[in-house]
Amino acid sequence: MNWITGYSSERNDSNSFNASFKPKNDTFNYINQLNFKRIHIFPFNTDAEETKQLLARIDGTTAGVRKDDLVIFQYPNNMGKNFRYERLFIQQLKIRKAKIIGLIHDIDSLRFNYVSNEWKNNEVDILNKFDGLITHNDQMSAALKELGVKVEMTPLYVFGFDSDIPKQGIPLSFARELNYAGALFKSEFLGRYNQKTPINVFGDDKEIKYEITATNLNIKGPRRQEQLFNEFKQGFGLIWDESTIKPFYQEYTRYNAPFKLSLYLRAGMPVVAWSQAAIASQINEWGVGFTIDALDEIDAKMAQIDEEKYNEYRKNAQNMARLIQEGNFVKKAVLTAIEKLYIK
Repeated sequence: MNWITGYSSERNDSNSFNASFKPKNDTFNYINQLNFKRIHIFPFNTDAEETKQLLARIDGTTAGVRKDDLVIFQYPNNMGKNFRYERLFIQQLKIRKAKIIGLIHDIDSLRFNYVSNEWKNNEVDILNKFDGLITHNDQMSAALKELGVKVEMTPLYVFGFDSDIPKQGIPLSFARELNYAGALFKSEFLGRYNQKTPINVFGDDKEIKYEITATNLNIKGPRRQEQLFNEFKQGFGLIWDESTIKPFYQEYTRYNAPFKLSLYLRAGMPVVAWSQAAIASQINEWGVGFTIDALDEIDAKMAQIDEEKYNEYRKNAQNMARLIQEGNFVKKAVLTAIEKLYIK
């Protein structure tokens, strides 16, 4: 039998201002379509529990798992320190001789430059306990190998995004402008933006603690995820993380597949991203937008885009919208990882 971990709180992240739970919830739903059953994860602080109690919880939630069963574990669990839950979860399933594949949503060892070597060693140790891993892309796989991860890895490339909008996305028109949806507390680059290309910003302006000298920002306030599809009218979706205070934000984009890419492409909206980001190769290969070395280049690049080129990008993005709605990349990665596990 096949299983996948999923939250039992029935959170509907389409009604949320952030993307904290939607990637895992959508991933669960897509893999569930492959006849995987849910292992219910009840969010709680694992640090507050004795090991005996925590083991009892894990044994209870995984009671149906038997020898030779396959489990997809959505990693990380973010329910305590030092990977305690993950370590005990894997331990208990290994005792039953089940197989377990880790599907990575984030890797703090790559995400933050301030994590200790002890943290990195612990994370690598946990990842090596899985029978296989589903990573975001080839760049993440290579970086994890460099850290010491030795298990077989399968790239995913882009997460699915479930929405009630039409499969091909929403109506959009040509315009030389950008749309940016994100957490503004870490979007310091917006404050010093100096280009003429306007940016429609969807986020909580109360999070802004940096000086804003930019004159071409249209800050529209926070929107729930499904509301964004009503707000996007034209132009491109901007995928950008850059901060002089915390440069590791941009560094992490060399390895991850941000959920923002799934959001924009689900809308059928062409995208703009950093040329050194891991997703740059997919954007160029799929023909769904363009990449730049620095945001200061956006005016010059936009001047080269006419309506015909935009519509070409948009058609390709609409094709991707269908695949993302169906979770094709997630499903393909899972099936490929399973093949690698059983066919040597």
